[in-house]
Amino acid sequence: ILEWVPNTESLRSVITETYNPQFPPNSVHRRGSRITNFSDNELRGAFLKCQDVYLKRGDLDLATKKFDELILKQYLPVMYWWFIQNFASPHSWFEARTNFTLSNAVWSAVGHIIGLGDRHSENLLVDTSSGECVHVDFDCIFDKGLLLPRPEVIPFRLTPNMLDAFGPTGADGMYTGALTESMRTLRKNRDTLLSVLEPFLNDPVINFKSKSQQKSKKDNDANDAKKSNGFHC
Repeated sequence: ILEWVPNTESLRSVITETYNPQFPPNSVHRRGSRITNFSDNELRGAFLKCQDVYLKRGDLDLATKKFDELILKQYLPVMYWWFIQNFASPHSWFEARTNFTLSNAVWSAVGHIIGLGDRHSENLLVDTSSGECVHVDFDCIFDKGLLLPRPEVIPFRLTPNMLDAFGPTGADGMYTGALTESMRTLRKNRDTLLSVLEPFLNDPVINFKSKSQQKSKKDNDANDAKKSNGFHC
């Protein structure tokens, strides 16, 4: 099913066009485009270094410390300013920021329950007229992201820029309250949810196995075929 989502921009585009006016024009922390530059070898190298500490050494505490040191302190969030620069009146600013916070909480709960992965900054959209967060591309579900070469181990996407947009309370307050209520609603309606999701799990057209698992199954099938042919011969 394809559908055009009007009045939206990707999270990456939103951050790219945003700047922090409190920093001088020549400051490296002024513009969001520095955070979203995928060709920045320094940024990519720092990120991969943090990942490797966890994936290769299994040291989550050290990986977190490295991430704070190499990424968070060097690439400051700017999304707080996007709402100020795009919603002029106090009422529209507060309403847009509230919409962004609440919609992110709902998507976090839903994404966690269905194992939604591949939540990069191009698959997260922002409605530029209301501030609401909209997710697209649901190919990577049922924890399929755990089977990637670099597994996605987080339950949902909650970046420093998103927290910056939530305001002074960050993940506490409105976001936590909405997330808790969303999880409660999903649990309350779990029978309805399972009736919708189970057909996908049993659909032979959809394959949620990794390439290594698929190869292993093919090898086993081939060996079984050889044994069967040998027996009949």
